[in-house]
Amino acid sequence: MNKLFFVICFALVANLPIAPTARATRCDATVIIFPRDGESVGGTVVITGRADLAPSFARFALDFSTAKQDRWTQLNSLPLAIPAEGVLARWNTTTVPEGAYELRLRAIDASGNYCEHLIAVRVQQNAARAQNNPALIRVPMLRQTLEVAIPRAPSIAPCTHFWELGVVVTRSVKLCAGEIYGAFVVYGDNIAVVGDETNKPIVGAGDGGFAITVHGNNNFISGVHLLSYTERATDWLCLYDECYFNTRLHQGGVKYGGGILLLNGANATVLNSSAAGGVIGIALINRRGDRIIGNTLRDLSGWGIFAQNAADSFWLENSFARINRACTGPDGNFYSAGCETGGIVCLACNANVIAFNRCEATSNCYYLQGEGAFASNSNKFYGNRCSAPTHNCFEFSYAQENEMDYNVAELRQGVTEGCALWLVYSRVILGTTNQFAPCHHRGSRLESSVEYVAGKP
Repeated sequence: MNKLFFVICFALVANLPIAPTARATRCDATVIIFPRDGESVGGTVVITGRADLAPSFARFALDFSTAKQDRWTQLNSLPLAIPAEGVLARWNTTTVPEGAYELRLRAIDASGNYCEHLIAVRVQQNAARAQNNPALIRVPMLRQTLEVAIPRAPSIAPCTHFWELGVVVTRSVKLCAGEIYGAFVVYGDNIAVVGDETNKPIVGAGDGGFAITVHGNNNFISGVHLLSYTERATDWLCLYDECYFNTRLHQGGVKYGGGILLLNGANATVLNSSAAGGVIGIALINRRGDRIIGNTLRDLSGWGIFAQNAADSFWLENSFARINRACTGPDGNFYSAGCETGGIVCLACNANVIAFNRCEATSNCYYLQGEGAFASNSNKFYGNRCSAPTHNCFEFSYAQENEMDYNVAELRQGVTEGCALWLVYSRVILGTTNQFAPCHHRGSRLESSVEYVAGKP
């Protein structure tokens, strides 16, 4: 008689337990990799893992709850055509009290069935490891993980009232909470302009000007709201200093005006500020090493970030929404949205890190325009999200060796003229965890190539 059969029969007769044999299940593909079960975390936590549920995976959901309370708050949930892998969400633990929590990852199939992975963590800010330091943003990339330091606002007291601030600022100032200031220019190096994070002072600009113009290096702007205005919101946008449309000369680029203009310098920081109402939110011209982090740029008629000849900079965790205009194009046709608008528009932008930004209801969310002498190469797009654009989520023209991974692109239902990723005379390097469908529009992939590269484990 087979020995294993004999042991099983004996155990059943004797009412003894049988050690189970480990085997793989379909739920093994749903797992939180970081943080680990029982770990202490703090700051902004990059939650990584994988969510899959064959054969009909539909979406994943990641939630947190105070331990043992079963009251879940959603961190991220996405409908996807492919399994989710890599960065699943970013959790700002500074918004919750310290203590014991649970993280729950669910992979859900088309019929509503799900697999679940649950871990326990403790939020303890003073025990946070370096990668959870609130003064750092970690960007997992194809070949490395990059840590970007977030500069801190200096302490300045007392505040300078709007009637005390001139049109030229040559020293660090704190703007008073809730007050309204006229446009001004910052001249010099190592100058900070800080506002109140909860009751931002407003800096306004008229047609064609910028609320704040900055000349110099190592300058810092934080906690301000930029409100600008333009009367030219019905023209087709000119990306360059000058354009000829139907033999008529148009002034373009930064001549439209807007919120903040960083001009000819390096190592500036624009942090936790907002812009609305004008053509441009933040403009960068001839810049190196800037940090544009955590800003809200919405309801503009041109571009959230407009950059020309910008390199080695970090544009992280910014939010873009409703950046569009209706206009009559150079061809004489009327366009209800678009007209060269975008969340981020780059001309001659090289080796910038563009990560964890969010863009919705905008014409082209992330737009590299490299015609002529304005090629934009070797930029790194990681963890960005695009939702419901009127045209393309990512559009790269005449741009080479740009990297992408962990990006999500969701087109509006019924959009037929746009793409998740539109390429013209470009080469892009894609990781394996971007979440968007290939573009089959006849105008895309013109003289372009895509290389798929597996990321670093």
